[in-house]
Formats: sequence, C-alpha cells, structure tokens
Amino acid sequence: MPRTVSHRRWSSMTHLAEHGRGPVPVPDDGDTHTPDTVEGDGGADGHPFVAVVLLVVTYVVAAVSIGLYLAVQPPWHVGQWYFLVDLADAVVYGAVGWVLLSRVDRPVVWIVVVTALGGAVAAASSQWTQFQPNHPDLPTLDLFASAQSWAWIPGTLGLILVAPWLVRRRPLDLIGKVGIAAGSVVTVGFVLERWTDPYPWPDAPSVMPLAIESEWWVDQLDRIERTFIVAIVIVGLAAAADVTRRWRRLDRLDERRGLGWLAVGGALMTLTFVPLALPTSAMDHLPVWVTPTMHLTSQLFFPAALLVAVLGQRLWGLRIAVSRAVAWSLLTASLLAGYVATVATIGLLLPDLTAGVGRVVAAALVAAAVEPVRRWVQRRVDRLVHGDAREPLSAVASVGGRIASPRDPELLLSSLLEGVVESLRLAGAAIDVTADGHPGTLTVGRLGDADDVALPLLVDDELVGALTVSPRPGERLDQRTRRALDSLLPTLAVAALLAVKVGELAESRARLLTARDEERRAVRRELHDGFGPALAGIGYGLSAVRNLIGADPAKAVELLDRLGHEIDARVEDVRTLARDLVPPVLLELGLVAALEELAERHRTSGV
Repeated sequence: MPRTVSHRRWSSMTHLAEHGRGPVPVPDDGDTHTPDTVEGDGGADGHPFVAVVLLVVTYVVAAVSIGLYLAVQPPWHVGQWYFLVDLADAVVYGAVGWVLLSRVDRPVVWIVVVTALGGAVAAASSQWTQFQPNHPDLPTLDLFASAQSWAWIPGTLGLILVAPWLVRRRPLDLIGKVGIAAGSVVTVGFVLERWTDPYPWPDAPSVMPLAIESEWWVDQLDRIERTFIVAIVIVGLAAAADVTRRWRRLDRLDERRGLGWLAVGGALMTLTFVPLALPTSAMDHLPVWVTPTMHLTSQLFFPAALLVAVLGQRLWGLRIAVSRAVAWSLLTASLLAGYVATVATIGLLLPDLTAGVGRVVAAALVAAAVEPVRRWVQRRVDRLVHGDAREPLSAVASVGGRIASPRDPELLLSSLLEGVVESLRLAGAAIDVTADGHPGTLTVGRLGDADDVALPLLVDDELVGALTVSPRPGERLDQRTRRALDSLLPTLAVAALLAVKVGELAESRARLLTARDEERRAVRRELHDGFGPALAGIGYGLSAVRNLIGADPAKAVELLDRLGHEIDARVEDVRTLARDLVPPVLLELGLVAALEELAERHRTSGV
C-alpha cells in the first residue's frame, strides 16, 4: 500500500533497499528535529574525566560520519541537510556538554550530552547507509542504519520539551512538574512510534527493534506522527512561555541571566517542527532547506544561553571565548541574511537591473551595516555573558538603586556589596570604612586571593574607606570590569560616607535618648524626694493652723507666715528645675549664651 515517508526518516536508508533489499517507496518531503535548553546554576561538582571521555566519543563518531561522507561524496539532497543538522548538534552540544559536565552535575547536563551523542550517531548512520551499498562485503548493521530515524529524538526533544522547565534555581512548581511529565511522555512516545515503523516492509524485512509489520499500522503511522509533532509544538511553546514568564518576573539578575536567550532559542527550535505538522500539499510549497535552516539558526542562541543559565558563576575562564563565539556567529548570520534579503528585494523591485549591480549594491549596504550591527550584537552578547559589567551605567544603576533610604549602616553596605558582586560577577567584595563609628569591615562572597584588588573610596579628596574586590577563580579583573568599578567608586564612596553619617546619627539619637531618660529620672527624683515631702509638710502645717486658730490666733498667724515662706521656696525650686531642663536663654539666645549663663551662675554660687 502506498504511504508517505519523511525525508528525515528514510532518505538515506533507501540505499539499503536499492542494494538487495527490494524496491523502496519514493520518500516525500517531511520530517526534522531540533534541540535546545538547560537548567539552573550551582549544584554538585561535575565529572571532568567522564566529560572528556564523552566528548572524545562524540567527536570520534562525528569524525567517522565526515569520513564516510568524504568517501562516498554523494550528491546533495534533502537527507544531507539533516546530516548537517545532526553533525552540528554533535559538534556544538558535544563542546557544551563537555563544559557543563566537567563543572556541574545536573539532569539538564545529561540531556545535552544525550543530544550530542544522538546527533553524532544519527549523522554517522545516515552516511553509513550510503557507504555500505558500495561495499557489499560489509555487514548492513540494520539497527545502526535505522538510528538516523530515532537517535536524535531523546536529546533533541529533551532539550525542547524538558530542559526549559529545569532551568531554574528554585524548587519546581506544579506547572513545571506537569510540563516535565508532558515533555517526557511526548519524547518517549515519539521514539516508540519510530521504533514500531516496519520500513522497508513489505518490500524487505523491517529493521526497527519494535517493528509492527501490519498494513493497518502502516496506514496509521503518518497520522500518529503528525499528532506527535503537534504535541511537540504545543509543549515546546509552553516551555518557552514558562521561561519567558520567569525571565520577566524574577528580580535577581543572576537568576534571570540567560533565560531570555533560552526562551528565544527554545521557541525557534519548536517552530522548526511547525512545517512538519502541515498537510503534505502545503509542505510541497516550502523549500526542503527551511526546517533544517531554522534549526541551525536556533543554535545561535541556545548553547550560549545554556552555558550562562546552567553554570552561572561557574563560567570560569570561558566568558571571553563564549562571548566572541556567539557574537561572531550572530554577526555572520545577520550579515549573510541581510545580504541575501537585499539581493532578493532589489531583484523584485528593480527587475530590469542587472544581477551584478544588485549584488554590488547589496554588498555596499551590508558593509555599511557591519559596524552598527556589530555594536548592537556585542552589547547584547556581553549583557548575556558578563552581566552589567559591560555597561558601567547599568552597573551604577543596579548598585545605586539599592540606596533607597538610610538604614542600618551594616545592612546598607551589605546590600551595596551584593549589588557589586552580582552586577560585575565577582567572587567577592569587601568595604572597610575608616571613620569613627563605622560598622567594621563587611564582606560578601569570598576574598583572600593574590588577585584581590583594593581601591580607595574618596569624597572631596578625603579618604572615607576602601573597596576590595576579588575575581572568580581562574580569572582576573579585565578592563571592562575595571571601567565599571571606576564608575562605581564615587557611588560607593558616597554610600560609605552615608553609612558613617547614619551610624553617627544613630549614636546621636542614642545619646539624646539617654539624656532624656536622665532628665526624666531627675524630675522624678525632685518630685519624689523634694516637692513631695515639702507639700506633705505644708499640708500638715495647714492642719496645725486649723487646730490653733481658735485657741491661739497669734500662733496660727505665725505658722501661716512660715508656711508662706515654704511655698515661696518651693515655687522657686520649680522655676529652677524648669530652667535646668530648658533654660529660657537657650531658646532665646542659643547654646553659647546659655553656657555662659550657666558658668556665671556656678561662679556666683562658689562652685
């Protein structure tokens, strides 16, 4: 029975049937694959030896595929596009997996490794099916020959459908768990669907490990495969949307870094499957190179985003290499796409113009765009790899935004140091304030290496403290970071001085509260030990006057006179206490005059 078969699945395996395995149906245009994604930072140490072994195995298998291609030198056809995609996966993700696995041990790292190995095996398999028919004395290796159809699936779909949910530094939420489960089910199901394909049965024995040799099943395969492809697109876009959501909502720069690029790469890789979900009639109008080219384009974003998002602060010694590689790739692809688009546009708008003139105009426009495009690309790549250190103003804004209001000096300086370490991606930093009443030397991160750099903090040429910064292990402070530090020093110096003033203000408030407390105790003492007994004595005297006023009026008058003098003395005591608490001269003439009056009063009293 006739059936459609994608180029991705069998374009190279037709050689098996052409050399003794029976006739093979002519394949239709169709299927492809895609990779990309990774997980959170930190975690367990990596496995350097295992990483090297897997890298060597991946590159050896990839080299074998290249050797087979050179030995056969087949004409370029649609299957070769997917060979190029598989080879790119092996080379790119082999290197990325080696870097990741040598430094961290995370599930997403193993997905990258599986992607690289699967791409290498699929590339070698596709070339083996073209090499073996020319050497019939060699074994057919049916299972290996079929690997081009399914070896790429676990790693590639794992990157698209599973890894994006794992790229986080916080525990998985319910949505993430559901996404991982859905991605895993689709990935395993797609592999099983490929394994049950009985191709090239009934013309020859099937080569798949779980082949179902049934005409009914053959009739269902295309519909089942399109269903899986639709599921891949839905789950893949959901994963990219979740990464975008976290990128927009997270506050910490180190948690957000790389997620934006990861979302773009994941979305591009998912969209490479969209043409495969279209009806065959619609796919006939698309060039065969569209899907593999889209997949290769996604490689401009995804690997670097994986490295930054997964390794975070463990990207030691690789930032410059990653930055240059990504910038070069993006710039080359942008200029090439711009050149092709310009030539095509000129041909459409000015059909009478000769092709040579159009190419010259396009080359001139591309040459003029090189420098602005390079700056635009470099800024964004540097922001991805280096954080805010590339843009001093961004680093200043990141640190300066933490000075919201005067707080506890230690909290203020600690917050600023955290901002410096995060924005400049340092191993640690410390501030030592030299003024009296400072909160001491505060440290964030790790210091103590020979590469530590101490910088003075000056305000109006007055030394207020020192900033010590330490680069990450295996790195040194480059010129970019030094320029950012130079821009930050005035802000940090003012912040250090502010911290000192806040400390002094806190001490002044403490002294004021102590003085007020002493004043309250003095007033209480006067009231309890002075005015209280005096008023009680006056009350007793008035009772005595009442008893004497009938029997001895003269004695009563004399006692009243003495009580009047006592009241006058207590009134004067009240005035003295009031003057001692808040002297009128202090309110009217100021502190100097009040001190002079106090000194004169003590001098006249003989003190």
